Amino acid sequence: MIQRDATRVYPKSCGRLGRSMKRRDFLKTGGAAGLGLAAWGLFSKDIAAAPAADAVKLARRISGRVLLPGDDAYEQRRRVATAWADRRPALIVQCVSARDVQHSIAFARERGLAVAVRCGGHSIPGHGTCDGGLVGDLSTLKGADVDPSRKIVRVAGGSLAGEIDRATASFGLATVMGECPTVGVSGFVLGGGEGHLMSKFGVGSDNIAAVEMVLADGRLVKARASENSDLYWAARGGGGNFGVVTAIECALHEVGNVVAGNIAFEATDVAAFLRFARDYGAAAPDELTMIPRIVPGPGGKKIVAVRATYCGDPASAEAVFKPLRQFAKPLKDSIKLRPYLAFQSEGPAEATPVFDHIRSGFLPQMSDAVIAIVARHIERAPESFTLSLPHLHGAVSRIAPDATAYPLRTPGFDCWIEAEWETPAARERAVTWVDAFWAEIAPHTKLAYVNGLSEEGNARVRSAYGANYDRLARIKRQFDPDNIFRFNQNILPA
Repeated sequence: MIQRDATRVYPKSCGRLGRSMKRRDFLKTGGAAGLGLAAWGLFSKDIAAAPAADAVKLARRISGRVLLPGDDAYEQRRRVATAWADRRPALIVQCVSARDVQHSIAFARERGLAVAVRCGGHSIPGHGTCDGGLVGDLSTLKGADVDPSRKIVRVAGGSLAGEIDRATASFGLATVMGECPTVGVSGFVLGGGEGHLMSKFGVGSDNIAAVEMVLADGRLVKARASENSDLYWAARGGGGNFGVVTAIECALHEVGNVVAGNIAFEATDVAAFLRFARDYGAAAPDELTMIPRIVPGPGGKKIVAVRATYCGDPASAEAVFKPLRQFAKPLKDSIKLRPYLAFQSEGPAEATPVFDHIRSGFLPQMSDAVIAIVARHIERAPESFTLSLPHLHGAVSRIAPDATAYPLRTPGFDCWIEAEWETPAARERAVTWVDAFWAEIAPHTKLAYVNGLSEEGNARVRSAYGANYDRLARIKRQFDPDNIFRFNQNILPA
């Protein structure tokens, strides 16, 4: 490490609304003097050509730290939640200010290095790290400045969702975050941001009032409705394609107690459960956000479940949840009145790296044909799997599809198909199952939530954004014509 001076169903990760904890548990660095030429032999051939003194100079320019191969902190910060993304960047720069980000981007551009940006490290394809390039680690760029009178929170670019939930809850306020406390706020909201409050307040990106970001040319700019409006439009769903976000201003809402929790049933009839979820969702009020799931249960059985949040008058909650509780005799029912912060804090305290394979897309209709496909593949599911079906409706679907870059503006269900493995032998079965499932259900999907995509290529990114892609590509050309920021669900410059 070079320093400037010598001086139970919760997701494991970020935007991964559908990921859960272990499925079987469902119910129950050296100093600058040590930087010799030998150390640079660990780097890619691009960075190896750079003088060793350059990294020292970078460390002296910034307030954060520069981590190099061989540092203990380097090993920790190069790893992400996707275990198979086992990559080795040439250097990791832990930024504590926008100025640090500017110096890091300039350093990378001068040397032709790839740039990856990470915070929580929850990207499904492992985009928070790279081989042989520079990782801008924003995990040390934290903070939340709450303005209760304006109902705005200014969030530092490296903050985690749980940190923001805690900061805003003390004022009886909240913005739309995901299920997992350790997801990075920037990656979550820039990709759209589907979370527990979305049916009432829109997705996370709908609540962005302004963003501050460092562009590929090193400029620090602000984007909002009245300033850099194209960039503001693109930032609300376009991911990290346009710059490194150093701060976000998000709208806050009065949220105190919610009626929320999980209810689970034995999956004696998967098709019946999905038909119920379809009809229950169609009648749901804006105050109710739900995520139906199917997961493994004990003894090789399957479990169907709903994670639900009712952000409305608690006196009305009993009637809202009555049909759900009457679907079948619950194996588990934790839905109750509780502080929103307590509910949000139930997720895992850290993201454990996992080997998994995910495919996802948006289902505008839970048709009988879709239900038949799902029921058939659930019967063949591997030992460790999850099918998550976040329900989109209410405030999310009352915004025009082209009002922001996030395109999922009709009622429906996201469909996340995931399988995990711990051994090479289990990998083949897991991947084969996910791909076969996806091949059948994909023709019934339209668009996609980009935070749920794997590494699937530009054609898939185009189809995810639909009619919004061409405008995004033009804005990409304006702000990042050389595609410096390409470790993401990449939008190619037009």
